Amino acid sequence: MVPRSTLPAMAPLTEPSAALLDTLPQLDEMELERLRLGKRVQRQRLAEDGSGTGFAVCDVCADADMVWEAVKDFDGYAERIKTVRTVTPYVSEAQGSEGEPCYSFLVSRIRLVLNVRFTIDETRRRVAWQVADRPTSHCLPPGCLLALLPGCSGMSHLRPLPARAA
Repeated sequence: MVPRSTLPAMAPLTEPSAALLDTLPQLDEMELERLRLGKRVQRQRLAEDGSGTGFAVCDVCADADMVWEAVKDFDGYAERIKTVRTVTPYVSEAQGSEGEPCYSFLVSRIRLVLNVRFTIDETRRRVAWQVADRPTSHCLPPGCLLALLPGCSGMSHLRPLPARAA
């Protein structure tokens, strides 16, 4: 699974750039060894203006179909992700989001609310996501998150590994 944070800020998630979707990072030998040891591999690149991109890769020792179902099970995120406190589906009013799953996640100890739109590509086993334009927090003024995380978007990509010895 490869979360990415490089999709344009409010781009329609139904048609992300083909070049972006087909460009996954190449891992060096040290990173591959970290994966073999069960560790997550991640990189982050920050620009001077505070924007940036990054990715994380993890090797999940589980059936690829089961992992894919878990990635798409947004309702179950609170059970599987310890920083997610609650999950609430909502209907987005954003143009172009018709039919896309939208969820509000209460995350972290600071009780940050992230409203996220998802687009699921079953064929490529990719879930694109974008923080919606109405995030709020119980600790921050409404809309403040957009100033903190402008254009926050990304993708989870599931790629089954070839068979390997146990």
